[in-house]
Amino acid sequence: MELEGIQSVLARGETERIEFKLRPPKSSREFSHLLTSFANSHGGLVVFGVDDSGHPVGLNEGDVKRTTDHLIDISNSLFPQQLGYPRISWEQVIYDDDKWLLLVKVPESPESVKPIRLPDGSVSTRRGTHSVTQRPEVAVSSPIPYRHNPFKIFVSMSFREEEEPALVDYYEAMRRAAKDIGVPHELNRIDREPGDYEIVAQVEERIREADILIADFTMQRPNVYYEAGIARGAGIYTIRCARKDTEVHFDVAARKIILYANATQLEVSLKEALRHAYDDLEERRGRQAAFLPNVRSE
Repeated sequence: MELEGIQSVLARGETERIEFKLRPPKSSREFSHLLTSFANSHGGLVVFGVDDSGHPVGLNEGDVKRTTDHLIDISNSLFPQQLGYPRISWEQVIYDDDKWLLLVKVPESPESVKPIRLPDGSVSTRRGTHSVTQRPEVAVSSPIPYRHNPFKIFVSMSFREEEEPALVDYYEAMRRAAKDIGVPHELNRIDREPGDYEIVAQVEERIREADILIADFTMQRPNVYYEAGIARGAGIYTIRCARKDTEVHFDVAARKIILYANATQLEVSLKEALRHAYDDLEERRGRQAAFLPNVRSE
């Protein structure tokens, strides 16, 4: 943006589509809240390095670096281009006397992906000159009757969070879905287990001990296909899922699979799948118990 254009923006002041920030947000969540609020409304421009009155104060080099790092992470996580989300753009400009400003342009999201949700399911929008966040009320289903030991759930997925930061959100969505069902359970992932062990043998043991395997094929990691194969051979109840842009191999794609665009969609779909799994496993346990001899204590 040319200098005259920046001066015009600053003179106009904050509006529903323009916001000034003296310093960038310190947390990724606060940053995500700000950007998605514009995308869920009519789009807009955020100018960093400017106070509320429109006076340019400027950013230092550390502020600029931290802000651009946040922008890259959030763009990859919440605004994936391959799924039709809006493309966030930004530029650094020298305003006056070596004052660095950072201008971030956020287009309005297409209706096909609205609303863009934060990892906890909340939705941010613009209200006047402010961004507001609301978490929709979700109907809580009644707990499944529990009569046995906790269900063991093993999660198989990519661990390459440095390549795809959204993997953190997907795993947290799995944890929330399992917790919200209201059934005692143990949810494990091999990289979260402490101790010194031979990893392949440990994985195979954990899968065979599990009641349910959640296999997420996002990023097409070979270990997920391998572990899903072990589960299938061992007769373990398997829930398959993948982000919508994943090219799942034909032998998996032919079976039932949850396809999701973001963590919120994964959480909602996984709740339903887990309830079906628990119901089915409880029925199996009931049939097995019917074959056990009655034991009376004298």
